[in-house]
Amino acid sequence: MSVEIQRVTFQEWNRGGPWRDELADAFERYLRKSGEEMTLAEQWQLVNLAMLGREDLLFLVATESDETLLGFAICRLLPGTLASGRIVQVWQVYVVPGRAKLAELFELAWPQIEAYAKANGAARCSMMTRRMTAAYDRLLRSLGFEPYALHYSRGVA
Repeated sequence: MSVEIQRVTFQEWNRGGPWRDELADAFERYLRKSGEEMTLAEQWQLVNLAMLGREDLLFLVATESDETLLGFAICRLLPGTLASGRIVQVWQVYVVPGRAKLAELFELAWPQIEAYAKANGAARCSMMTRRMTAAYDRLLRSLGFEPYALHYSRGVA
């Protein structure tokens, strides 16, 4: 499998390709499966901001040599604290079912994520997930992530 990981800008978007036509379905599947609390319209707004070159957003797509979509990732730069420094949060990660494995795409995308982090003065990368299974924990650990904190949420009446 010949995979290309590319940062998507409007110039890249305007070049076209089959991957672009598959994104709407991929976003819908991601939002439905992930529990991400945003609408499809908000997802497109986020991606448009990333394609405009906002420093705090990185939008990557993984494509096969024939430019079919394998997956996407969105990272965001968080301010952090004086002690922690800036943090790059690997915010959204999606792999098209049956086309690739998350671990393989992540390893291919890591050099771009790491370069983005270094260019923006980030001290580390983090990932938050709603997938709380032992298998997913093992996968994230195999990619170099370590548990850092538990995140709890409570609604406001």
